Amino acid sequence: MSRRIPSDKLLESERTARPSSLALYAARLLDALPDAAFVTDLEGRLVYGNEALAHLAQAKLMDLLGQTREELFGDELAAELAAEDERVAQGETVVAVRDW
Repeated sequence: MSRRIPSDKLLESERTARPSSLALYAARLLDALPDAAFVTDLEGRLVYGNEALAHLAQAKLMDLLGQTREELFGDELAAELAAEDERVAQGETVVAVRDW
């Protein structure tokens, strides 16, 4: 049995489901990466990281959450990351590759 969903309802359900499904997709993508990957909030605090980041930091991932860029990476690298975040916020595409 199939059921048709009116297009206005479909769009509404996609809008409400999209953030959580997009976040789940992004988390799975980061988890699959062999290299350290992470997400910070607007204040530079770690809100998500993969196991490679935890391995790099030699800490449990849960212990890293909420730490600032400075706490995680030191002042110099934190400043570089903040500058890159600002460029992204301005609409620029930034690709950064680092040898940890």
